[in-house]
Amino acid sequence: MAPLTSLKGPQLQQRLPVEDIQNFAQNIVDTVREPLLILDTTLRVRSANRAFYQTFRVFPAETEGQLIYELGNGQWDIPALRILLEDIVPQSSVFNDFELEHDFPAIGRKIMLLNARKLRPGDHTEFIVLAMEDVTERRRAERLLEEIETYAQNVVDTVREPLLMLDPTLRVRSANRAFYQTFQVSAEETENCLIYELGNGQWDIPALRMLLDDIIPQQSVFNDYELEHDFPSLGRRVMLLNARQLRAGNHTELLVLALEDVTERRRVRALERRVTAELTENYKRLQDLEKLRDDLTHMIIHDLRTPLTSVIMGMQTLEIAGDLNDDQREMTELAVAGGNTLLGMINDLLDVEKLESGSMQIDYATLLPDRLVSSAVGQVDSLLKNKKIRVVLEVAPDLPPFQGDENKLRRTLVNLLGNAIKFTPRGGEVTVAVTGEARAIGNGPSNEPSLAFCVSDTGEGIPPEAFGRIFEKFGQVTSRAGGRTMSTGLGLTFCKLTVEAHGGHIHVESTVGQGSRFYFTLPLASRAK
Repeated sequence: MAPLTSLKGPQLQQRLPVEDIQNFAQNIVDTVREPLLILDTTLRVRSANRAFYQTFRVFPAETEGQLIYELGNGQWDIPALRILLEDIVPQSSVFNDFELEHDFPAIGRKIMLLNARKLRPGDHTEFIVLAMEDVTERRRAERLLEEIETYAQNVVDTVREPLLMLDPTLRVRSANRAFYQTFQVSAEETENCLIYELGNGQWDIPALRMLLDDIIPQQSVFNDYELEHDFPSLGRRVMLLNARQLRAGNHTELLVLALEDVTERRRVRALERRVTAELTENYKRLQDLEKLRDDLTHMIIHDLRTPLTSVIMGMQTLEIAGDLNDDQREMTELAVAGGNTLLGMINDLLDVEKLESGSMQIDYATLLPDRLVSSAVGQVDSLLKNKKIRVVLEVAPDLPPFQGDENKLRRTLVNLLGNAIKFTPRGGEVTVAVTGEARAIGNGPSNEPSLAFCVSDTGEGIPPEAFGRIFEKFGQVTSRAGGRTMSTGLGLTFCKLTVEAHGGHIHVESTVGQGSRFYFTLPLASRAK
């Protein structure tokens, strides 16, 4: 065929439409990797490619010649598509990446990126080329902060990351926009260059040579080849390389090389490993501290309680049998009282530790509420007389017997009574009440028969901010006068653990300046296993 410059007159006129058509075809080829429509100026479909028909499951007979908004029985009448075709495209000959999300009856809800071009081949009618890329899975992956690592098609699977197309001599045939943006280079300094010469030799990397010269010739596909390198424009980066050899028809074989920057992912994983190691070490230290605490408890129980008991017994024997004057007898009595107080603290600590660990045995027996209350009041009788405090018993008549550990429940009442007496002013009043109630179990509608105990006083009350810690081990409340309670802070902890071990609940209500009320419930049915 004669060159264009040698053609004259009619020959030139006949040749120009061919060139226009070739240019038009070339522009179409730029978009045929995705579903594609060609529209006339009235927005009617002139033609569509095979990918369009396959993707949207329609046929040419129901597509060509139709107004685009009427396709699929009106499924394409989409407001966002109207904005693109009627408002945006008329103002621009090219428009890329217009995002459209829609429920397509045949394929479900999809997110599409639309690319549009207005073309006029020579004197032919103007056309609109509309290409569609389905990015539904990509968007879903972005929302989940995960990258999609498997691909349906060789080329499409890689264009989401920086991409190079290499010929058999490893020269760059083309690169995508992501490559140029990521590595901050231009097409002029990239295309037709040997890959190892890119960036003034920055790509001459031994690990990359091993992949391209040794591995790829033996395999047509290779995924997740890790490459770490200092790139002048980016700094040190860790890249995952995916490589595929492609041959389309009779065309020259090409090598597709996609690069995924996983620097931050590796950094996060390294940080996770360090944090995991630190947590493991801290957990080991915590276990060591817990063992130390257990050893200390063991020492307190076995190395202090036994000799302390011997000292108390010796002082009591000396007090009874010894020839003591008044001062000596007073000192002996103080020593015995102090020893008993210390022994009580040790016993409290032992019992709380056993209750917390679940090793405390609950000796269930049939108990009568009125007798349990009378027994507990009897144990604090001397405290009531010393402060001239009156105790009021309000035990409902005809309460049924219940199952419980008599010693531990009596001690619970004694602890609550002791606190009430301690914070009630001289000459005041303490009340112990017992009633029957039906207590809801969990979140269900069923009820369980229970007993409700209440110990109330007319003391100075507890500030609301202290409610959260009074049942904690060693939790103590400072009085309004600024003095600290004279206790180990284990009494209420013992009460809480004992009540819960019986399947009950305990709580407090208090008003500053008016007194406090400690409630606890016990189920009538036994929790014995």
